[in-house]
Amino acid sequence: MTLKLYEEVNDERERQNKIHPELPEHLLQPGKDPTKEQIKKALEYIQAENNLAEAQKEHSWYGILYEELKEIFASDTKEELHNEIVQTISVLVRLDEAINEGKV
Repeated sequence: MTLKLYEEVNDERERQNKIHPELPEHLLQPGKDPTKEQIKKALEYIQAENNLAEAQKEHSWYGILYEELKEIFASDTKEELHNEIVQTISVLVRLDEAINEGKV
């Protein structure tokens, strides 16, 4: 990740902290958001679709990021949650690089 991108992300984080100073206490809000079990079931389908799309060279950044986001909310432990967040950030960084390289 370039220093410029890191600085931009950090600046945006500071801006977001001003807009949303109160952080949510829950990863998922019971009764409003899907349950973890529902997310895991959807994730199985998304992963199968992405694997098929990639095999056919028809996959997209949307599909990859959608899967990564679902994996965050399907995490069972703090360590797994952290690892999924890192994976999602790395995909977003790679997307930014691909855009800057003119590949997207």
